[in-house]
Amino acid sequence: MSFQTGSDEASCNVRVIWYELAKDDDAVAAFTRLNVGKIPLTEAELVRALFLRRAIKDDHRGGLSLRIANEWDQIEKRLQDDAFWYFLQNESGQGIIRIGLILQLVVAMAPQQANKTESGSPCLVFDYFSERIRRNGAEYEWDYARSVFLSLQEWFEDRTLFHTIGFILNYGGGRNTNVMKALIRKSQDLSKREFGKFIGRQIFVHLFGRGLKATSGNVVREEIREECDRIHYGRHSGKIRDVLLLFNLTTLLEDARSNIRFQFDSFKREHWDIEHIRSVSDSRPVTTREQDGWLRQCLVYLRGVAGSTQNEGDEAEDRKPTEAEEARRLSDRITLYLEARQDSRPKLPEDFERIDRDLLRYFREENTPPDHGLGNLTLLDSATNRSYKNAVFAVKRHTLLQHDKSGIFVPLCTRNVFLKAYSREAGGVLLWSAYDAQAYRDRIVETLSAFFERLELPAS
Repeated sequence: MSFQTGSDEASCNVRVIWYELAKDDDAVAAFTRLNVGKIPLTEAELVRALFLRRAIKDDHRGGLSLRIANEWDQIEKRLQDDAFWYFLQNESGQGIIRIGLILQLVVAMAPQQANKTESGSPCLVFDYFSERIRRNGAEYEWDYARSVFLSLQEWFEDRTLFHTIGFILNYGGGRNTNVMKALIRKSQDLSKREFGKFIGRQIFVHLFGRGLKATSGNVVREEIREECDRIHYGRHSGKIRDVLLLFNLTTLLEDARSNIRFQFDSFKREHWDIEHIRSVSDSRPVTTREQDGWLRQCLVYLRGVAGSTQNEGDEAEDRKPTEAEEARRLSDRITLYLEARQDSRPKLPEDFERIDRDLLRYFREENTPPDHGLGNLTLLDSATNRSYKNAVFAVKRHTLLQHDKSGIFVPLCTRNVFLKAYSREAGGVLLWSAYDAQAYRDRIVETLSAFFERLELPAS
């Protein structure tokens, strides 16, 4: 039989193949024979069938099966929202039935199933629900699974829990099943206020490897300052990334009037990681590809300066009247160099080192000592990291502000860095100085200190 659905503009045919089995036929064997070689059902789809089959048996009027089917679809639709999914997960859920995460979490929370969800058993979730539904009925087991989902949704909708739990789940690794299980249990045992303090303690221990030594505001601030001054790029890269992420999250929580939420989906999909704000002068491009890429970045920026008939925006105050002329001369030199390189000429107009040296002088970053401290580090996406690793502050600034202007996700504190919003004095917007780095580091310390002080954490 067949039936048709659609509209005047478009329609589609749905055909249903109906197999009549004899009374003595084995339904399971027939189903297996007819579906050999077909795309197998996922474990979540099989569990859904368990719920609906038992629901029809428990409620012949069909109300229970309709409710479960409707609520199942609502949960799946909610989890298909990447803003929600990436709050919970660090991995893409593209092309999968995401409610499977809730089912796995339910199994993980069962005492007798502890840690079994990580074992890789192909039928663990199905076997668990098959036994539980047979014993307790569809309604009881479904209502419990839905309550687990509602706990996660409550975290997502609460702005403070969204950012603090989002931070914990960001470093949880994998699918975070065990981390979420522990948090759900704690939330059930504690008041909301005490649960918030528990999360704060977990964050502090993760960042600094120990609990607070004291509860006094000044002491907390000094503890955090010592840690922030100690961490160093290369030796503490993972910790620096976490500090910078938490700085972004706590900045969003500073003002109760703000309703901006961090975009964990963009942050995780685009792989934002730490990078130097001001270029590290002792790490210059080495390969031909790196050198040409660096020169092309500068060329885009310099042509913009050379082509402007008048200075515009906040960059104007940082340019001398002759800068457009200097930018034009550098642009011409770079253009000739790249054209010669492209033509594979045996002799180049000049060597790369000379152009590079003059570029660093133009951007006032020549002979600057390497700075691998927190004050010279921020979060950049992987694409910008790869393309602008050796770029000077002015070029990175131009690129990031163009992204922000176009509506591309840029973390708030990264944007503030390149706007020099943390600097104590106006001016010098194309240069990241030691004073800027100190002011930025001080702001990180103040923001993190205020966050932990608000939680009123007890000393360990």
